[in-house]
Amino acid sequence: MEEVSLHNAGFVPLAEEGAGGESYGGKQAWYRKKGQRLRGCGPVAAANILCYMAGSQEKYRPLYPSGAPAQAHFLVLMEEMYAAVSPAFIGGAFSRKRFARRIIAWARRRGVPLEARFAGPRTHSCEEALEAVCQGLEKDKPVAALNLKLRYPVMPGGENFGWHWVTVTGVKRGPDGRAQLEASSWGRRFSLDWEGYWQACRKALLPGGFVWFE
Repeated sequence: MEEVSLHNAGFVPLAEEGAGGESYGGKQAWYRKKGQRLRGCGPVAAANILCYMAGSQEKYRPLYPSGAPAQAHFLVLMEEMYAAVSPAFIGGAFSRKRFARRIIAWARRRGVPLEARFAGPRTHSCEEALEAVCQGLEKDKPVAALNLKLRYPVMPGGENFGWHWVTVTGVKRGPDGRAQLEASSWGRRFSLDWEGYWQACRKALLPGGFVWFE
């Protein structure tokens, strides 16, 4: 496996109000309502993907026409994605196919036809899924990843990636040679062990996996 990343290493750098810095993609904490902050990981992943695509090619520009790398502008897109993806009151957005259908329909209304590409434990082996993720990244398309294994993986800082969407921005080799997913979540960059993440997706009661658009 070759290491691969999105063409823009900064991904979606957004100026945070009052923070004096930039986030690495959107933050659920920017939502105004508590329920949105709790269930907004899928909509934020969708907003990340559409914003990045809008800046990567002219044909995708209508997905984020302002192009403004600022929290206030990006929050408008986050709110639109929350309405479009419509996370369930209990459980959030836990269907990749429904997630994709809603985003495709939203983009179509803006004159941008999209197709979804999927990879997951019901259709792919571990190696095939990693190859599919890399193919999306090679095409400069961020990849949404959904892990529905509760409480796994939990990072040293206490961040819980179980029952959670992230945006994959790269695949790299760790110091031990194992594949690592580079991902955006909560406005920060994380490295997730590929094998551990895949096994969590595979063993979850409901199927997780990956989806990207072109």
